[in-house]
Amino acid sequence: TTAAGQWCIEHKRPVPDKQIATCFIWKASEHTAEAGEVCFVLPHGVLFNHGAQAVQFQRTWIESHTLERVTNLADLRFLLFESAIHPAMVVSYRRRQADSQAHRIEYWSPKADWTFTQTEVLAVSSLDRTELEVDKVLHNLRSADAPQIWKSRYWATERDRRLLDRFATLPRLREIVRQTRERNSHKPWLIAEGFQPLGVNDDPDRGRVLELSSTAFMSASNPALDLFVLPSDCDQKESDRLIVRRGSAETAAVFCAPHVLVTKGFQRIAFADFDVSFQHALRGITGPSEDRERLMFLAAYLRSPVARYYLFHTSSNWAIYRPEVHVKELLSVPFVLPEVHPNPQRAQAIVAEVAAIIDRAMQVTKANMLARHLEIEKANTATLALIYEYFDILPMEAALIEDTLAVLVPSTQPTYQKMPVPTVQPASAGNLDAYSETLCGLLNHWSQGSGKRVTGTVVKSASIGLAIAIVTKANTQQPPLSLDESGLLELLARIREIAAPRQSTIEMPRELMVFDNDRLYLVKPLGKRYWTRTAAMNDADEIAASILMSAEAATA
Repeated sequence: TTAAGQWCIEHKRPVPDKQIATCFIWKASEHTAEAGEVCFVLPHGVLFNHGAQAVQFQRTWIESHTLERVTNLADLRFLLFESAIHPAMVVSYRRRQADSQAHRIEYWSPKADWTFTQTEVLAVSSLDRTELEVDKVLHNLRSADAPQIWKSRYWATERDRRLLDRFATLPRLREIVRQTRERNSHKPWLIAEGFQPLGVNDDPDRGRVLELSSTAFMSASNPALDLFVLPSDCDQKESDRLIVRRGSAETAAVFCAPHVLVTKGFQRIAFADFDVSFQHALRGITGPSEDRERLMFLAAYLRSPVARYYLFHTSSNWAIYRPEVHVKELLSVPFVLPEVHPNPQRAQAIVAEVAAIIDRAMQVTKANMLARHLEIEKANTATLALIYEYFDILPMEAALIEDTLAVLVPSTQPTYQKMPVPTVQPASAGNLDAYSETLCGLLNHWSQGSGKRVTGTVVKSASIGLAIAIVTKANTQQPPLSLDESGLLELLARIREIAAPRQSTIEMPRELMVFDNDRLYLVKPLGKRYWTRTAAMNDADEIAASILMSAEAATA
């Protein structure tokens, strides 16, 4: 028995076949412990595993219990436990069904910052706090993308989620690419992993003969896997007959050209215009010879910021466990064939142009291998603009994509030795200027026709790690703001002390937005994450919403 209001902790031994240690924590209610609040410290796979059984378990669990809060500690994995094998999360729930499908689950995903490394205080920024309605979670768990919802709320901001929602309305790669288990499929392309060779300690009866059309072999670690590969980049097998493990490389068709080669870690992607075999660390996507240009376009697209952005925000492992993209997730990327594109003629022209760019790079490289790196860089620049056009990526959406790849991707799951990562590094003067320009640009665009304009500037204080954006009406009668550095530091320090009081080992910092007559002040941490163009767009949305709500309240 447990007295009401007391916490009880029970440690469970690791499950032998899974080696997962689980800690159960519950708080007794005033009547029985059975109805009280329960917390589980669980491995990440409970909510991120996309296997059929895992998804079914999660759906049953959420349907029969009331989840109160999910705290995802994946980004702090190596800061919490230096040698952690798996990231963890804490799930707080009640042992009864939710009162309504509209019940909201708090979802916290704290990220690494200097506060934690210096004081061991877990700061959960407003950027890392959101709420999910039960019916939306269950809807996602019934979809082909399950359980994507937890990952798409992990790093993504409101603006990111709108772009991800738009991508979700597009056709997916899985609609034209079949897997080996799809026996009677009419999809034109095939995806499969490479073969697994029979090891010296393997049972010979578990082997089988794989006949290849070529002795050319490509290793997943080959640095030449970059946009395209050439026959000269390959090793040569002694024979076109290999002894492989039964069940691996069920068909040799995936080794036939034209095909796209993708490493499991999604770090290297290349088009191959010749037959070549590879092991299971590589996946191949192959199609008929008449689809050569489309497969070349696919290779350029999968390497592009568009596909990488989508998979960073949706794949279950990337930034959560290890940099790996599963086949199911790779096939979930948006991919539109020219004939179903809103502008079929232009789409086909873009596909042909991208293929021609890659062809030119291949021919120049064959003639002069020393020119390879430069040619690939030139091809990347030329194809990116075409891919943005193909997927109708607007300039503001391009900023979201670029910020994600430049700031967020290299910042995930840092160690103490890697700190400060880009998200934690102090924003530079260039970052602050770009933020101010984006913020004011949006606000002025929305107020066109009203005769009102705003100007902005950002002042930072490196000594206390804060910056303040000052937005002023252009036609204001107030004198220009004169800032005294020492006075500003004292004021900001006092604001931070009042606005973010420490709560034991968990801190709930709140960025401040203060309207003062014709001026607006935005006070935020100095970390680069808070001063990107993405942050400016989200702040502009919040400012506009606050102004509209104030106007509605005044007229009510």
